Amino acid sequence: MGPVTRRRAWCVVRFDLKANGDSKFRSENSSDPGRGQSTIGIQSVYSERETQTVPYSPTCVVPAGHSPEELTIAHLCWEKGLPATQLEISIVQRMRQKRKIEKLLPPSTDEYSFQARASLMKEQEFREWADRERRIKELHDRRLELVRLAIKKRRELFRNMEEDVLERTRMRLSQKEAVQAIKTDAKRIKALRRMWQQRVALDSLINPQRWKAVSHSSKRASDMFAPRSMKGYIPGDPYASLQIDAPALQFIKRADTRTMLPGVDAALEATATRLRQEAALEQAERDRGNTQGLEAATAIFQLTGSQSHTVGDAGVPLKKYHIRNIRERPETPRVEEVLPEDEAVQVAAILLQRMLRGQTYQQRMFAGKQMRLDLINFLRASEQLNDAPVEDQQAQAIGETTEEAAEVLMASMQGQAIAETLDELAKELRKVEEERRIAVMVNLAERDRRMREAQESGTRQAEELLRAREDETFNRVMSLHHQTVDSYIEGILTASVEQAAKQQALVEAKLRAEQLSEVVDELEERYSNPTTIARELVTSFLLPHVQKQQLQRQLHLEQEKYSIAARYAIGESFQPLKTTFGPLFY
Repeated sequence: MGPVTRRRAWCVVRFDLKANGDSKFRSENSSDPGRGQSTIGIQSVYSERETQTVPYSPTCVVPAGHSPEELTIAHLCWEKGLPATQLEISIVQRMRQKRKIEKLLPPSTDEYSFQARASLMKEQEFREWADRERRIKELHDRRLELVRLAIKKRRELFRNMEEDVLERTRMRLSQKEAVQAIKTDAKRIKALRRMWQQRVALDSLINPQRWKAVSHSSKRASDMFAPRSMKGYIPGDPYASLQIDAPALQFIKRADTRTMLPGVDAALEATATRLRQEAALEQAERDRGNTQGLEAATAIFQLTGSQSHTVGDAGVPLKKYHIRNIRERPETPRVEEVLPEDEAVQVAAILLQRMLRGQTYQQRMFAGKQMRLDLINFLRASEQLNDAPVEDQQAQAIGETTEEAAEVLMASMQGQAIAETLDELAKELRKVEEERRIAVMVNLAERDRRMREAQESGTRQAEELLRAREDETFNRVMSLHHQTVDSYIEGILTASVEQAAKQQALVEAKLRAEQLSEVVDELEERYSNPTTIARELVTSFLLPHVQKQQLQRQLHLEQEKYSIAARYAIGESFQPLKTTFGPLFY
């Protein structure tokens, strides 16, 4: 039973207010079990300040000998396990189950209880490991799900981007297709109009009068609307064809009006002459056109008389007389569509180009101003001089003349000084050049000397190396000859020594064989005796048994030594018990 349900001593918490407004918590023990109310001071979940703090929890008094289950979750606090979630609830349930299993474990008093306890603990450990693996797998599954969601979102984003790119490409291609269709339609209309014009031209060559009447009926400036007098009709009144009312011409027909306006007759005569000339030129052009048309039609009739009357064959000879240089209209420039991600770069580049162009123009203007600054100052001075009175102009002219004379004198003096300085500098320059030429010659001579010395030293070193190599070769050849002679002499001596040793060894072997034969015969006679053989067999049977008995006796002595030491150690360990319990250990 926990501390909350026991009625041993109630914990009463009072909230007292002091006179100065301070407050404090006071806790006191009340032993009255019948008391049914208590004043408890707590802190609200939400503080009145801006900063939220951990809610207040009063201290808990646990009676001795009790371990309530609530204390196992006392470490949980706000935002650190509270409010509790499914994870905290599962942890509490596992802790309860673990405590129950620990209570059910048998004590390890005997071997059977110990084995049962070990098996139960092993099963509990397996369950814990299985639970841990399950939680790890759940965590892994959640992470995999998050990864799948991230990959899915990324694929959707890429798909949307690809769809946007495809949509922009489709729109651009559709616009291009529409523009191309419009161009094609315009070209088709243009080709149809050209074909119609060619047909009209061909028909006008074949039947000019018909198309002349049609063209005249569509032109307001033709003879149908304004007939010429050269056609054989001469009206009595030059203004009769214009259908002007007679009262309006009375002013012009009167003689007194003509006398008042002497230039009217001349103007009318000039106008009439000009009109006659224009009419004659137009008639000549028209006649020449008719003549050319008749000649072309005659040529066409002559060609079509000998060939087939197909349209294709009839159109071939027209190329001699009808040649047109048709130029196609160039394609209208258009602004290509810019992607949103490239538009900012292009705008920045355009702005930078404008700034650079502006800076370039500004630099050019400044350079031109600096180059023509003297002219600008001269113009300003001339304007100021023109505004000044005559006396000031004369004084300024005299001053300028004086300044010019002084400048000329100063320039002559400066020129003389500069000439002398330049002459001195030229002499110094020639001197320096001569010194440098001599120094270069000296350096070249020193360089040639060093090169010759280096060449001679190299030749000398090569000769020394060759001499040393030849000496080394000679020494090696001589050493080889000496070694050959030594080996030859050594071989002769070795052969002589071996031959002498062999002869001496043969002599000694013969002598030793004669001496050892007697000893061997004596030993064979001794050990071939049956008595000796029987004695050796008995000895080989008895000696292993004796050695075995000696080994057993030695092991017994060693074990007895260890037994005495163990007995002595046990007696020493029971010595305190003998002093405590007395005669029970005797």
